[in-house]
Amino acid sequence: MSRLLLSYICTAVIIVPILLIARFRFGLRPKGEQIVRDAIRDGRTAEAVLISKRAILRTVGATRTKDRRDRWAVRYVYSVDGTEYVFNGISENFPENRTTLYYPPGHPEKAVPGKSGELGFRVLSWFPIMAGLFLFFYWIVFR
Repeated sequence: MSRLLLSYICTAVIIVPILLIARFRFGLRPKGEQIVRDAIRDGRTAEAVLISKRAILRTVGATRTKDRRDRWAVRYVYSVDGTEYVFNGISENFPENRTTLYYPPGHPEKAVPGKSGELGFRVLSWFPIMAGLFLFFYWIVFR
């Protein structure tokens, strides 16, 4: 077996269980998912009303999957404590007339929809760790 393949296998054998433990045991989650979970727990939700929608049609021959799907540019208005805010976003599905938005403590202007999967720094920090572990196996262990 080549050392490249062995390095991939060893990295996966170590990283996958660590990521699963970090996710399910210690609550490592994407930033948007964490905001939604905390907002639901603390009651920081806002009912938003659709004010405009615009179709973003698929691009024929696009190389990225995201560009090959129909999407919607949406604009919602919502109010928190008497102040109105506007949420601009992209919807993968046909937009609903009303939706619930969730916001972090003290920042209602940074509201996110319920299915927000924006990766935060804590999750992205695992990529250099995986690369370093792979290099360790490739150059040190399996030479």
